[in-house]
Amino acid sequence: MRFQVRTVTGLTKVRHRNEVGVTLASLSLSAKRVLFLALCQIDSKEMLNDEILEVDADLFSKTTTLDKYAAYAALKEGAKVLASTTLVLNRDDLKNLSNELGIATSKNKMPDRLDLNLTEFCAYYDHLAIVRIKFTNTAKRYFSKLIGSENRYTTQVLKSVVILNSVN
Repeated sequence: MRFQVRTVTGLTKVRHRNEVGVTLASLSLSAKRVLFLALCQIDSKEMLNDEILEVDADLFSKTTTLDKYAAYAALKEGAKVLASTTLVLNRDDLKNLSNELGIATSKNKMPDRLDLNLTEFCAYYDHLAIVRIKFTNTAKRYFSKLIGSENRYTTQVLKSVVILNSVN
């Protein structure tokens, strides 16, 4: 199912649960840009269903101020990184999310670390300069339906993420 794209500006807000902060910090700049350009299109208060999110070179170029040729290369590289990215949850996060994830919480059965796939697929179309992303069911919970006091989340303005320089 294709997703209806919202209007995106540099001031569009992007939200994600705090538990994915370590994963996001480890992404390359290109992957982070692709991810946030996809996330800015969703309503984080509603549950993300089976939508396929799309980021094209025009949107990428316009929001990052890269020229089209640099945007093509960055889009392709970002898609490749996202396709192999896992969400890393530490032991404390697992304790807090154990019921939601269906993981046993006894001391002997609790994993020290759990890696969860971020995407079901991340497809790059060279001839269209488009990336199409579908998040796994597990990953969706970290980017959508972020309402209620039980969810600790971070809100960022899109511009603050995509305009970063690669020196960071």
